[in-house]
Amino acid sequence: MTKKNKKFKSFFVFTLLFLLLSVHVNFFKSIYLLSFRGYDERMLRTYGFGCEIPNAYQFLKRRIDEDTREEKSFYIHNLYTTQRYWYPSINSLFLNLKIDESKEHLILLNYIEEYHGLNLKNFNLDVNLNYYHKKPLGFTGCAYFIKNHWEFLDVRIL
Repeated sequence: MTKKNKKFKSFFVFTLLFLLLSVHVNFFKSIYLLSFRGYDERMLRTYGFGCEIPNAYQFLKRRIDEDTREEKSFYIHNLYTTQRYWYPSINSLFLNLKIDESKEHLILLNYIEEYHGLNLKNFNLDVNLNYYHKKPLGFTGCAYFIKNHWEFLDVRIL
């Protein structure tokens, strides 16, 4: 064989392997989807519409965008914990979002009041929702609570 035939043969084998591997891992479909779907649509498809399992991306995005505070800080807790082991942290999906350790602004995902109740100590969250005001949102399964600042006042009628 000539040198030219060897180069052609190796190029042909390499191209064939590349095409087979590309089709196997959906390389062309992925390029198409990245090109024609925007960032928000890809995030919605991956992390959930509305208040869907697993991460309720649309609900969180809407709640964070509607917040008028300059420093946006929320304590976000997802009560749906099974089969979530490979998803990133919910807080990491949004830039410039601070974690509210004082739990003034509390967002509960996959929260059903009849099932979970007002005391969430059994669900790995040390919060009593009796001290919070629930904001109506129009999403089933998600809740947004703001802490009442009058909870520690000791008011007595003399």
